[in-house]
Amino acid sequence: MTRFISALLLFIGLNSYSSVAVVNGLSHYHSNLTAGDVVEGVISLVNSGDSDQRIRVYFNDYERNCETSVFHDSETYANSIYQWFSLSDDDFIMNPGAKKDVRYKIIIPADFNEKFSLWQFIMIENDKLIEQKVKSNFNVNSKVRYGINIGLDFGNSKEAKFSIDEELAIKERVLKFKVKNSDVYFHKTNVTFEVHDINGELVKKFDLEPRTCFPNACTEFVVDLSELQSKAYDIIVYCDSGYDINAFKRQINLVE
Repeated sequence: MTRFISALLLFIGLNSYSSVAVVNGLSHYHSNLTAGDVVEGVISLVNSGDSDQRIRVYFNDYERNCETSVFHDSETYANSIYQWFSLSDDDFIMNPGAKKDVRYKIIIPADFNEKFSLWQFIMIENDKLIEQKVKSNFNVNSKVRYGINIGLDFGNSKEAKFSIDEELAIKERVLKFKVKNSDVYFHKTNVTFEVHDINGELVKKFDLEPRTCFPNACTEFVVDLSELQSKAYDIIVYCDSGYDINAFKRQINLVE
């Protein structure tokens, strides 16, 4: 089963540039886990800048559903599984040109017998303050951090339970809609967005960027309809999980 977990590049404050980068991906996925398993992985970093960089590594929990998308301090978040994790390093200096592997180890409790997906974020933070010029001529000091999503699948599910909004929101010819994953597992979906005229003829087809939908959560997609004429259309949205396809039909009316 090949699925990937969406990962986030996060910025504290304003978007900034960091010379330290994660070079082996912002998502790490471990499947078919059972009680008592021991899982190991590595996060590879490189400092491509010309100065020393202090790096901090710590845990955050990511709460995600159709209404909320927020990070929590793992030490105070009741549902965190960060206690299952250990890190090889959590505070170090990277010299210019240096490469560094941060290894993580996960020990699944012997009495854990649930069947669903879990996840934990490992945060890689550049502790050097970066001064930025912003509008109004204020100087803003901001840090840069990466969020690496570690996904754990206990058992597996090949039945994707997708749904989409009943009403598709359109503003200034930009359409937004949400795909809801009602399953307890992560599911990657390839979304195709088709626009048909009232006679059923295909007018435009959009192959949207593949996304991974969190369990019992919504993922938003955006479609630019600025090239279409002002009239009514039928919309067909296909969500392909790799093992089945869900299709949804909606109507929209583009006006001047």
